[in-house]
Amino acid sequence: MGLVEQIESCVAEIVIVPSSAHIDAITLNRVMAIADVECAAPRTSFARWTIIGGRRR
Repeated sequence: MGLVEQIESCVAEIVIVPSSAHIDAITLNRVMAIADVECAAPRTSFARWTIIGGRRR
């Protein structure tokens, strides 16, 4: 099971990673569709994409 599937299965609201280098750009984009992402070093936050007129799966 991939990272995105694991996040969806446990209905996580936030994902904490050591650095943004641990997730490639495509995976980061997919994760941001369903959860916020917090990076420890450098300290960075990526807010989940907003859904206009929809709802979370």
